Amino acid sequence: MLAVSLLGEVLLPALLAVRFLRLADPGPAAWGANLLACAACDAMLWRVGLWQVFPSSLLFGWAGLQAAAGLAAWRRRRLRGGRKPLGRLHPQTASSLVIALVASGVLASALLVPPPREEETVDLDPPLRGGVFRVIHGGGSRLLNPHRKTLADERLAAFRGQAHALDIDRVDALGRRAAGLRPQDPRAYFIFGHPVFAPCGGTVIAVEAGLPDLAPPRIDRDHPAGNFVRLDCGGFEVLLAHLAQSSVEVVAGQRVAAGDLLGRVGNSGMSLEPHLHLHAERRGEAGARPLAVRIEGRLLVRNDRFSPR
Repeated sequence: MLAVSLLGEVLLPALLAVRFLRLADPGPAAWGANLLACAACDAMLWRVGLWQVFPSSLLFGWAGLQAAAGLAAWRRRRLRGGRKPLGRLHPQTASSLVIALVASGVLASALLVPPPREEETVDLDPPLRGGVFRVIHGGGSRLLNPHRKTLADERLAAFRGQAHALDIDRVDALGRRAAGLRPQDPRAYFIFGHPVFAPCGGTVIAVEAGLPDLAPPRIDRDHPAGNFVRLDCGGFEVLLAHLAQSSVEVVAGQRVAAGDLLGRVGNSGMSLEPHLHLHAERRGEAGARPLAVRIEGRLLVRNDRFSPR
């Protein structure tokens, strides 16, 4: 994850800024193409980037640096005087257009997916309150939501109910999700220990409460959900997973109302770092049928934020 973050969230925007600053052809076509490449890549990173190492606010810094580089290149053109005559397409102009096209294509493939049908969607209350929460994984595209791979891989058929799952963390005003880049103490993550509330009224089907919270990036492959609460909400089930050890407040068979305290966010199971896993499914003879989740009327995707009272 560190290598991917360094490449996509640091190296790529930095190289675009340097490339803009050192623009070999200061003509308007090359300048506009470079501006388009920077804008397309920044938009792609804002939506597709994981931002699980660096704070998402870093992207605003890169955008500012790219803008400053563009202004410097434009000023250099004016100081040189005159306008460049129109001629054949400069190689740097062409490459900038290719970069913009590729970045726009990635962004489009992530977002332009058919919305789920109404019968495949459920409305839930926010399971978290009192902060700003960010979706790490979510949406109908595999590019934004790795849980979608359960639909295509027969080895993961038993987990297809989580194909529309949301993974959620908590961020501060700068977009940081922890005190540090990759702390190994789960308590350094802002969401660790945060209360988790029932997103719907129903009956507790099953719970797990005794598994340990692991130091990131350790995972427990034998217990993928870690500590969890599974609810029957009348016609569909909801799973809230990766809860903190000994934090679960309910027992199997207990009736709960929407908003009741279920437990606290931890880092148990197959969790690289503290977060809340949430998914809804409808079970039948053919197996689990994944349901898309609407929270406060929104179908959330990666890097969406919500801040319920």
